[in-house]
Amino acid sequence: MLKPKRKTTKEEIKKDSFVETVFNFRVLLKENSQILIRSVSVVGALIVIIILFSRINENNKNEAELLLTKSSLYRDNGDSQNAKIYLQELVDEYGSTESGRIGGYNLAQIYVAEQRFDDALPLLEKYSSKGNNLFLIASSNQSLSSIYSKKGELAKAIKFQEKAVKTAHSNNSRAENMVKLAYLHLKNGNIDQTNNIINDLKKDFSENIRISQKIDELFGQIMSQ
Repeated sequence: MLKPKRKTTKEEIKKDSFVETVFNFRVLLKENSQILIRSVSVVGALIVIIILFSRINENNKNEAELLLTKSSLYRDNGDSQNAKIYLQELVDEYGSTESGRIGGYNLAQIYVAEQRFDDALPLLEKYSSKGNNLFLIASSNQSLSSIYSKKGELAKAIKFQEKAVKTAHSNNSRAENMVKLAYLHLKNGNIDQTNNIINDLKKDFSENIRISQKIDELFGQIMSQ
C-alpha cells in the first residue's frame, strides 16, 4: 500500500532555499576565485599607494614649513641673501605646497626690493590666479600692478589692479585696491573711469574715514587738471 506523500512545510522550503543559495555562492566563489584574489590584491595595492602618498605629502608639508620658517628668520634679521637661498630651495622642491606658494611670493618681494622686477614678475604671475589663498592672490596682483606702474606700463598696471579689486580678501582690502585703481586711471588720463570708481567708493565706503580722505584727494587732483 502506497504511503501518502508528506506535505513540505514552509520551514523546509525556506531551509532548502537557503541551502541552495549557499551552494550557489560557493560555486560562484570557486569559479571566480582568481578574479576575486586579483581584485583584492589591486584594492590592497591602491590602499598602500594612498597611504604612501599621504605620508609623502605630510613629509613635504613639514619640510616646506621648516624652510619657510628658516627663510623668515633670516629675512626678519635683514639677511636677504640667506633668506633667498632657503626660499629658492622651497620654491624648487616644494613649490606646490601652501608654504611653497607663500615662499615664492616672499622671494618675489625680495626681488622687488632689489629692483629686480624681471625676476619677480614670473613668480607673482604664477600666484596671481591659482590657489585658495585669496590674500596671496590679491597681493600678487597688487604687486604686479605696482611693478608695471613703475615700469610705465599703465595698461598692464590697471589690468592687474582690477584683478586685485576682484580678488580682495576683505572689504577694507577691496576699498584700498579700488583707490589705487582710481589713481592709476587718473594717471593714465581716464577721468570717466576715475569718477566711476569714486562714485562706487562713496556708495560702499562712505563711513570709512580713510577712504573718504582718499576720495577728497582724488577730487582735488581731478579739479587741478
